[in-house]
Amino acid sequence: MNNENLIIWFLALLSILGYATMLYENKNRAANQNDERWQMITAKANTMTLYSIWFLLLPIALISLVTYTGFTGSLASFNDILKKNSALFMLGVLFVLPFLIAVLRIIFLTKYNREL
Repeated sequence: MNNENLIIWFLALLSILGYATMLYENKNRAANQNDERWQMITAKANTMTLYSIWFLLLPIALISLVTYTGFTGSLASFNDILKKNSALFMLGVLFVLPFLIAVLRIIFLTKYNREL
């Protein structure tokens, strides 16, 4: 499977998942008539999703910063691998991030909907 097909499949999966998240949220908003409970659930889910993304992206940003500033000069092989594959790595992060946000958001929405 070449890269173009992989990107198309991934974008299709991302679109389906984003649409499913939107349907789930709209169905529960209508069922709860957008009351204070549902507003608290969405606020907590948004907060936890944001914290999770920051927790996952912070190590990636630190590794990129350390690598590109030349701090890892003694680790030449590690530095070469990241510099050669940096475009592919960044493309992967840019495509995985929206998918990750949608997955985390639906997980936290269902979790807090059951708990509260």
